[in-house]
Amino acid sequence: MCWELWNEVEQSTELCSENDEIDQIIKDWHDEMACYISGIDPFEHCISSSVGDYRYTDIFQNLDIVQQHNYQDIQIARSRLEIPFSLYIITKYGQNVFLSKPIFTGEFGFSVSRPPYAEEKDPKGVSLHNSLWSSLFSASIGPASFWKWYYLDACGMYKHFSPIMNFCKRLPILSGTYTSHSTAVVHGKTLEFLNGIRTYYMIDSNETNIMGWSQDTAFAYQSLRWLTDSVRLENDTLIYYNIYNEIDTIFLPAFSFVDSVPYDTSGYLYTLNPTKRPQPSSNDNTIILPITNQPVGSRYMVRWYDSETGNVYNGIYFAFVQMDNQGDKYVSFKFPSFIRNLNNHTVNNTFGDAVFVLDLFNEQYKRR
Repeated sequence: MCWELWNEVEQSTELCSENDEIDQIIKDWHDEMACYISGIDPFEHCISSSVGDYRYTDIFQNLDIVQQHNYQDIQIARSRLEIPFSLYIITKYGQNVFLSKPIFTGEFGFSVSRPPYAEEKDPKGVSLHNSLWSSLFSASIGPASFWKWYYLDACGMYKHFSPIMNFCKRLPILSGTYTSHSTAVVHGKTLEFLNGIRTYYMIDSNETNIMGWSQDTAFAYQSLRWLTDSVRLENDTLIYYNIYNEIDTIFLPAFSFVDSVPYDTSGYLYTLNPTKRPQPSSNDNTIILPITNQPVGSRYMVRWYDSETGNVYNGIYFAFVQMDNQGDKYVSFKFPSFIRNLNNHTVNNTFGDAVFVLDLFNEQYKRR
């Protein structure tokens, strides 16, 4: 795909204090190498580098792709915050800094430095599944790239990638400017997803196309662990620093899972046994997304896709732009009731999720 000049360049000065002279040397080296490679590569590959944090943002000024890496410890639980939200907010920050450059999460994974490891604590790939789908709609180059290949081999996880490929094959080549969004709401020290449904989505600047992934929060990885594993409350922990713009500084209660205490290995996280599957976390299937550019009454065609196959579900639905009492516009549509059956208090697929595409429905669209 591209030349990567360095892997996590900030590691090169790990033993040094911050030094402006060293920082300039690092930037100059990247500029020189990018210029040289551009001059000799007959195939005109893109050029990138990578960072584990955004300290060295200057190195990307003359590169084509901004690449960051992100790891989270799945032994730690902070409210409903987990890897999908981390990937979202860090990608969002990169997009705010590099307005004209594509962003890519070139590595992500589960930083478990002590037993039990991910093979034991997430043998069915719940966190992997959730992270891949949520990051697909981060308006980056594509879904985050999972690094821990030995985990994929040990647990047979490659099946989680093909549904995304199948879904993407059904899309036209996207053009225009897309921005990423989440339905997360921060209330003091808690992170809330309204109606018990979390949604990560992206929308084009004209608001003619919206696509995203929604999931019952009961199927978040940390939520499933809480059903079976013991936790220990620790001191409030600083999650995101001021550089991450939209969220600013957040303190959330931190829990550590206590692995020395026996846990129920027959739970849903460890078996996907349908009889252990969580019930819906609320009694409302409504998803609400803000709209600014389309007039009230505008109509979107809604299609839902199976997250385990990438195939479209039968049936086409419509959603209309409305206005609330504060004068803010939004589009409202329903999570599929055949998946999240509120009448029977059941969830009828493995991960409690689905993928959606909303297209503005107008005369031009109908003629196509």
